[in-house]
Amino acid sequence: MNTFDMGVTPDAIRQLLDELEANRRSRRTAWATLQPMRKFLEANGARISIPDDRNFETEGEAIESGLRRTVEGRDAVMRSLIRAVYRFRDATLVAEKKDDFGNALQNLYRELERVPAPLAIGAPRSQTNSQVACFRIGY
Repeated sequence: MNTFDMGVTPDAIRQLLDELEANRRSRRTAWATLQPMRKFLEANGARISIPDDRNFETEGEAIESGLRRTVEGRDAVMRSLIRAVYRFRDATLVAEKKDDFGNALQNLYRELERVPAPLAIGAPRSQTNSQVACFRIGY
């Protein structure tokens, strides 16, 4: 009988198996944490790609990328909406800018239409953002 003694004790093997199991649990926990984040972001308008090789590293990268694009896009929309509100405010209050009122109002409507649904200002689904704004502004 040929035996090969590498000097590996049963305790060392048991320790390696325990480390392996701890690593598996850690990966399962990471995966379980990422999935509700993905679902929440997708439910709120984020477009998140599905990696070909789905593991928790690529899944985390895809979620981060989708979140980054969503936040940057919403920031741009909000900045544009704020500029439109200031322009409209100036057209209603500043005497020199009163002849811009029609264009400023149309610009405000356009920017309100760009606001993503989760950020809409309390509109029922049957109304557009600009219809709600008209009602609140009084037009």
